[in-house]
Amino acid sequence: MIKTSGLLMMLLSFAVVSAVECNRQQPKTANQQQSNRTEPGSLSNQGAKEKPVTMDGEVKQLAAGAHCTVFESFVFVARDEQTYQALNGLQLKLPAQSADFFQSHAVIAAFLGQRRTGGFSIEIWPDAAGQIHIGERVPKGMVTMALTAPFKIVAIPVQAGAPLTLALDETWKERLRSYRVANGQLTVTGGFAGINQSSSLTGTIQIMHEQSLATCFFELKSNGKKQTELRDVASGSVSEAKQLTLTNFDSRALTGAIQSPFKATGQFANDNQELSLNLETVPSPHISDNFSATGSLTATAITPRPKNRAVT
Repeated sequence: MIKTSGLLMMLLSFAVVSAVECNRQQPKTANQQQSNRTEPGSLSNQGAKEKPVTMDGEVKQLAAGAHCTVFESFVFVARDEQTYQALNGLQLKLPAQSADFFQSHAVIAAFLGQRRTGGFSIEIWPDAAGQIHIGERVPKGMVTMALTAPFKIVAIPVQAGAPLTLALDETWKERLRSYRVANGQLTVTGGFAGINQSSSLTGTIQIMHEQSLATCFFELKSNGKKQTELRDVASGSVSEAKQLTLTNFDSRALTGAIQSPFKATGQFANDNQELSLNLETVPSPHISDNFSATGSLTATAITPRPKNRAVT
C-alpha cells in the first residue's frame, strides 16, 4: 500500500512539472508580441495624458509602395475631406472617403524618403496606450540596387475629435523644426453660464514641410485661471505665398468646446524663421450652449532648418 501511494505521488508530480513546462513553451499571442516590441522612438508629446484615441478595429492599408514623388522623410495626418484631398495632391491615387468616414477614422501617411536600394519599408501601428508608432524597417540580406522612395498610408479607427499622439522613428524626428511661441492669446466665450475669459498661450510647435504640405505638432499651454494644455498633431497645405492652412485639430483641451475643433490660418515669414497663426473653433451644429474660442500667436524657430537628405 505504501509503494502504491508513493508511485501515485511521483506520477502526479511529473504531470504538474510537464504542464508548467508546456505552458512556458506556448507561443506568444500577437498582442503579447506587440507589447514587447521595441519602440522606434517618440516625440516629446509621447507622455501626453489624453485618453487613448485608438478604438477597436483593424488598421486598414489604403496605399503603399516603393516609389512616390516624396523624396524626404515626412508624415501627414488627415482628419477631414479637405486635408485628405491635399494629401491626394501627391498623385497617390487614394480611394475616395466620405465626411462620415472621418468621424471615426484618421488617415496617417508616412514617407520614408529616398533610399539607394530596395528592401526598405514602413510600419505603422497603435499601442495599448493609444499612441500611433511610425517606424522604419531596414532591409536584411540581398536587395535591389535601385533608388526607392517607400511610403505607406493607413486608416486608423479613432475617437471623433480626440487628439492624436504619434511616436516617430529618428528618420522622421530629424525632419522636424521647432518653433517657440513668443506671444499668444486665447479668448473663450459661451457655455451655459455665458463666460468670456482670456488667457495667454505659451509652448512650442514642431513643423515638417514637404512640397506644398506641412505637419504641425502642437504643445501649447493656456495660462488662465486654470492652466490647460493642448498636445495634438495637424496637417495642412502651404501656398506659394507661404500661407499655412489647418482645418481640424483638438480645441477641447484648451477651450472645453465639444465637437468643435480648431481651424487655423497662418503665415511663414523671414525665410520660414517666423510663424504667425490665427485660431478659431468650428461651430458644432449638434451642441447647444457650446464654448467657442479665437486666438492668435507668433512663434520663432529655435532649431536650424533640417538638411535635405535626398540622393542626388
